[in-house]
Amino acid sequence: MHQGEDNAYRNKCLAQAVMGAAFGLAAAVALAAACVVLLSGAAYGAQSDSGLGAALAECESAAGAPMPGASALGACDFALQNGGLDDAARAAVLANRGVIAMARGDADGAVRDLEMADELELGDGGILLNLAAALIKAGRHEDGAEAAREVIALGDAREADAWFNLAVAEESQGAYAAAYSAYVKATEADPDRALFAAQPARFLDHQPAG
Repeated sequence: MHQGEDNAYRNKCLAQAVMGAAFGLAAAVALAAACVVLLSGAAYGAQSDSGLGAALAECESAAGAPMPGASALGACDFALQNGGLDDAARAAVLANRGVIAMARGDADGAVRDLEMADELELGDGGILLNLAAALIKAGRHEDGAEAAREVIALGDAREADAWFNLAVAEESQGAYAAAYSAYVKATEADPDRALFAAQPARFLDHQPAG
């Protein structure tokens, strides 16, 4: 399965602030506002059935939209009910439906879709990265951290994003030392991303004296 424009992202996961200190490492001034979600729809390839093709196109396009409508979920559903899709195409539809669900505030639905997509396309870094984001948004921070670690272990091109999502998951659990380390790793892997570079400076124990 292919992810389209991998440099497009939605920051949607977490909004709460974290204040205070924890076991020798001062807490971050405020929790990073979001985890990384790939926006671009997963592609399926050409389809001979025009109705199916239209549904796939709407499902894919909506996965890259900032505010996808409910009709996009219907398009994804229609595509999944079609018996002509192979496992890779079904995984792509499920991944897209999961991203749409997350954008519409249904984190649990996103997790279900992305877990099914992962079962069909084991080891797909894009699916796992989005699954990590969905799990974090659903409040399953340790599971989200584990999914992010899987992306890192793959040596995937999205490693920087995975480090960032891991950092958000760790910080959400109050594991500030681990979060700081993961934010640094994200910045090292992609030093040009301003969102990533801004995070380590929030950790009070790592500010320069003065």
